[in-house]
Amino acid sequence: MSSAHLEVSHLSATLTEFVGDLRDYDDDDRAVLLAETQRLRLAGNFITLTDRHSIDGELVVAGRVSIIIVTYGTDEIVERCLAAVAEHTDHDHEVIVVDNPPDDGRERTAARLRHRIDLQLIEPETNLGFGGANNLGVHHATGDLLCFMNPDVIVADDWLTPLIAALDAPAVAVAAPVLLNADGSLQEAGQRLYSDGSTLPLTRATKARAHYASAALWLVRRSDHL
Repeated sequence: MSSAHLEVSHLSATLTEFVGDLRDYDDDDRAVLLAETQRLRLAGNFITLTDRHSIDGELVVAGRVSIIIVTYGTDEIVERCLAAVAEHTDHDHEVIVVDNPPDDGRERTAARLRHRIDLQLIEPETNLGFGGANNLGVHHATGDLLCFMNPDVIVADDWLTPLIAALDAPAVAVAAPVLLNADGSLQEAGQRLYSDGSTLPLTRATKARAHYASAALWLVRRSDHL
């Protein structure tokens, strides 16, 4: 199976009923299938499809983006981050905040967020670190697209659409945006990695291909993360 193409309209069904259990596919074919599903959703062809399937026993909603934010004694900047996400995200999404407890006695960020009903707040008893907390967020996520976002990121209008479109290409594993400073100047458009371990942020004047992008904001397929 080198490609998948589905034309669906005015139909209520599950993705599993169309293609079977996704665990029957190898990783490459599953990535192609989910990418094609997302392309058709953006094209408006999946009008009433519920897009529910199961990966390793977990219920997943295809097309939904799970935005995972890890905090650690973070101040009010996370509230500005959440406000920007709420204002500028039109795509079906959920927000998951994993709040690591500070080791220095600072108040938990969770104290600022416990009253909110627009997000899922997870409070581990111990500091899991950045990677561990993100993995815990993935465990609670229901979307088949995962967005790892730093709490100091402020997204702009229509920020998510080009990242989703980038993942239409099966060869793309991570989609990341250009990062701007608060004054609008360019912070980086990806990074170069050299053999001595040094890195160089790319700018508009740099004529080179990025080797990696800052993890301040990554969008990945759940199937690739697994």
